[in-house]
Amino acid sequence: MFGAMRPFTFVAMALQLQVIACKTPNSDSTTQSSHVAAGTPSLGPSDPGYEDLTGCQKQDILWQRMVNSKYATLPQWSGREVLKVMTDSIAMKIFHGSTKAYYEVSMQRQSDEMPPGRKKVIHTYGQVAKVKFVPAPGSPYSGLFAGVSCGLIRAGTAAKAPTFADNDSVPGVAVKFLINGQPSRNFMGLYTLDGQVGGDFFKNNFTNWTPPVKVPAVIRLGTVFSLVSNNFNRVDVKYLGDVQEDGTHPASPQAPLQIVLIPNRADVTKYYTPNDTAHDTREDFKSIPSGTTLYQVAAVTKPWQPAEAPGDVTVMGEIVTTSEFIASDYGDKSLFFRHQLFTGDIDPP
Repeated sequence: MFGAMRPFTFVAMALQLQVIACKTPNSDSTTQSSHVAAGTPSLGPSDPGYEDLTGCQKQDILWQRMVNSKYATLPQWSGREVLKVMTDSIAMKIFHGSTKAYYEVSMQRQSDEMPPGRKKVIHTYGQVAKVKFVPAPGSPYSGLFAGVSCGLIRAGTAAKAPTFADNDSVPGVAVKFLINGQPSRNFMGLYTLDGQVGGDFFKNNFTNWTPPVKVPAVIRLGTVFSLVSNNFNRVDVKYLGDVQEDGTHPASPQAPLQIVLIPNRADVTKYYTPNDTAHDTREDFKSIPSGTTLYQVAAVTKPWQPAEAPGDVTVMGEIVTTSEFIASDYGDKSLFFRHQLFTGDIDPP
């Protein structure tokens, strides 16, 4: 899947890029604890006892921290985030031998909060809303796919590789379903890792199984993540079917391998003007209100299929906002979404 690179070439490139990689604006040393202000629940996501709470109590804690750290002015990309992933990874391997362990955190950490000092370097900036998952009548799927009252969605556009055209974009979402007495379960949706032509966030379907990458810079980035998983372009959603939001487990779990998120353009475009030129998509989310159906979620009958042409699907339900969207320091620097490792043995044709 990945292009072959000589070790010397890869290291030399890393050292060159390390010189030009720069720090993102507003990437100060703010910690999770700095977001605790008047009115914030005292129990934090990293504190003992947090996971014992109900899913909705945990949602309240996370949301309040985002409200308390809402941006007055949106921070901007430096343009070097993708390069920084590569250079940081190689530097860790050279000096610490810990590249694999570093990226295993993304797939193994059981927390709603980032480890102290860790940064989002690809989907650096985004906006978060509270959501619920409303199951379709008669849906055969179990667990969290049978309904979730309290969840979060983070929508953002990834830092672009240097070879991307000006109006190309890499939109994606991360979804967190909060559970009584247990760690949350999460999944991600993208159109492709290579991105799309145009800047309209709701232009294309998203899926948890993206096709093999083609853009050279993204292929090289994939070599970093392949240290942890050969399926770095897929995240698991099957595990969402084996627990319900109250923390109990269904007797016969039913969940698909692949899902597609189909944007509800008829609804969301009431609140922003679709714009396929290069722009800050965070501005598009400012007017989307609570009660908006963002996506229809559908199970793909015969995985693997591309997001834009998934073939036969079974509608599972809808992701509906229960708040406005907020862009915040906590949401960008501290809120954590686990990338659940896909361990299936079905490969794309």
